[in-house]
Amino acid sequence: MACNPSFGDVVVTRHSPNEIFSSTGSGAMEIDSDGDKDSGIGIHMSQHPSPNTTHTIDQPLTTFHLFTHLPPKICKRIWTLAAPEPRTRFLELHSYNMIDHTPRLRYMPALPPLFAVSREARNISIAHEGGEIIHFTSITGGLSLGTAAFYIAFPSTVVWLSSRFTAACNTTETFRLHKLSSILPVRFVARVKVILITYSGLDAYAHIGPVLRPYASLETLYVGMVDNGSSGVVMTLLGRGVPETGEVARRIERDVRETEAEETDDDEESEEMLNGRLAVRQRRRIVEVNIRLDG
Repeated sequence: MACNPSFGDVVVTRHSPNEIFSSTGSGAMEIDSDGDKDSGIGIHMSQHPSPNTTHTIDQPLTTFHLFTHLPPKICKRIWTLAAPEPRTRFLELHSYNMIDHTPRLRYMPALPPLFAVSREARNISIAHEGGEIIHFTSITGGLSLGTAAFYIAFPSTVVWLSSRFTAACNTTETFRLHKLSSILPVRFVARVKVILITYSGLDAYAHIGPVLRPYASLETLYVGMVDNGSSGVVMTLLGRGVPETGEVARRIERDVRETEAEETDDDEESEEMLNGRLAVRQRRRIVEVNIRLDG
């Protein structure tokens, strides 16, 4: 499992729903308001003077000033052609803090360039990838438009809970999974399909089954045995073959199965919902992997 760590973090800030992603000098992305600042790149008339009528064939325009005057269908077609094909993307949640209960984000590979152009381009790119903008829950547990928001395409996103989920790099896998389910609305937790979580060497996995229960659509749980934030103790033990290959996955699988066996029927769950949930469990895999960080 390879991912490139060279892309910058995403800083999530609190603004209105009319937010837009814009590039920063560091290569990171942040959510900015469309208020007083220009948010487009090369398309807003307010950013540029009136077209210079003195241009000649020998002096080609570097920016197409009249883009906004094109018919909407043509603009949409141009944005669609510029959008890259949807692909698998890692979304690392890290540096979670107890003040605002919000982690920092890192996309690998980075979000498409159209996210930094304008709201129109961003929305078309989101639709092209089948993604959406969702909000974290507030500190009190409720959903608020004032809380931080981020982009995710559930079918193609691997949510990575790395060893640096907190700055101390000392949280268990169970803690990280539980915390993720508490900072996302329940309906979104239930749509997460793939999670990569880094092995901590601190978890007994005795309670991981109940913690995974809200992840109703989870089809694959990858356990990355080591990453850049792993402790020296973990790396030393792994070098000695401790734990044995596959042991962690088996322990998690065992506790999950025991939890599911103890479940009682939900009278409010329809037969269709029950069959869907059971089908996901049949497909679910828990796999140990090596994380290769390129770059």
